[in-house]
Amino acid sequence: MNILFTQRSQLAVMALLTILSMVSACTSLTNPTTSGSSTNNSHTSTSSTPKVYYVDITHGSDFNPGSQIQPWKTIQKAANTVHAGDSITVLAGTYNERVKVSHSGSQGSPIAFQAQGLVSLQGFTVKADFITIKGFQITDTPNADGDGVGIFVQGSSCDLENNYIFFATRGGILLYADPGNYAGTSNCIVRNNRLYRNSQYGIQVLGTDHLIEGNEIWDTIQYHPKWIDPPKWVDADGIRFFGSGHIFRRNFIHDISLSDPLNVNPHIDAFQTWDELGKPAGSNILFEGNTVNLDAGSTGFQLEGGTNNLLIMNNIISTFSGVNAYKNGNPPLTTPSNIYVVNNLFIGNLAYNTNAYPAGVSLYDTSNAVVKNNILTEQKGQAIYIDNSLADVDYNLAYNSDGSIPLGTRSSHSLWEYNPQFVDPQKGDFHLQPDSPAIDAGITLQISPFDKDGVTRPQGKSTDIGPYEFIP
Repeated sequence: MNILFTQRSQLAVMALLTILSMVSACTSLTNPTTSGSSTNNSHTSTSSTPKVYYVDITHGSDFNPGSQIQPWKTIQKAANTVHAGDSITVLAGTYNERVKVSHSGSQGSPIAFQAQGLVSLQGFTVKADFITIKGFQITDTPNADGDGVGIFVQGSSCDLENNYIFFATRGGILLYADPGNYAGTSNCIVRNNRLYRNSQYGIQVLGTDHLIEGNEIWDTIQYHPKWIDPPKWVDADGIRFFGSGHIFRRNFIHDISLSDPLNVNPHIDAFQTWDELGKPAGSNILFEGNTVNLDAGSTGFQLEGGTNNLLIMNNIISTFSGVNAYKNGNPPLTTPSNIYVVNNLFIGNLAYNTNAYPAGVSLYDTSNAVVKNNILTEQKGQAIYIDNSLADVDYNLAYNSDGSIPLGTRSSHSLWEYNPQFVDPQKGDFHLQPDSPAIDAGITLQISPFDKDGVTRPQGKSTDIGPYEFIP
């Protein structure tokens, strides 16, 4: 784990909880590095000494002992044999199998599956705790609910890193929790995975206290050719989140498009949550330093129902709509609350159709929201729109390059029609030039103690507006 970024996140989380404690009785938001437990644990026995096993589809046999010179042929043989502390090295090759993992590791002694070279397979279904899966290429998943996901996990303290998952029939990575047992799937790490052209979503998170960091998600599709007779609700999203205590940090979501022939009528969201029976909307969650680049018909944060206690900080969001929060869910309808949107950059497009109501930040029937220190550019519709909501909105900068006046909520400290003077926006460099009006024009917030680069705020007399702090 990147200790520096972990420390920064802990500072932000501590600051967030300090503020939230004054407005609501919320549960603790924690950094998901501690251990958890699961009730779906089927095997917890351990071997006396941890072993290293090998799998080689070309030269192996499942009648071998699984040693380096006498490897097994299938990954499933390894999964059926290993115990806590054991590791499995899978040698290069195409493995025509979907691996089911039911043996659990333990605290300090996980069971680790590691690819050596290009290892391709149909994915993993994990119903166990303390499982590590690293470096695999996953595609051609079955046309099934759980098994159709690239990596399906129902368990705690699992670590999924550096995998490439593409064209999965039902989703890229799913951390699944049974209704009423969200603690049974907790404290997992999903880091530095690449998720391309998977159906429905790149990553979906249920449970508690997960870390979702450094993943790239692009070209999600709505209709997978292998999914026969899909339901009407199929969609094409980046990340869906439920449960509580998660950290979403430095993920890159891009190029999920309405023009894709497999995307017939999707509602494209980079981050989405909603209330559903047995599946509560996300709460007590940090979104830090993520980058989103999507086109027309897309939303950065789609926050439906009773989602609450969210800190959205230091993100760069280039979408049709940046943040959209509104009351929704199964009757009685529930209301979003305690939504903190601070020090972000929201980029729209002046060519958008205003009849579809594009906006940087839209809050409908939302309570106790804070919208401060944000830059909103190229907003064809509303830069900030507040409807029947209790929100503290101030210290934001709005600018349209065509000279049009940005619409929306402004206040005494807002900078309206001021060019933020980015270093090189065409090349994606949104740091501030030395003469930017955003420098020292924000308000210093306890919940936003550092910028997207990890620079401590403030560097001058006050915090800068936007995701980056200018260093003199």
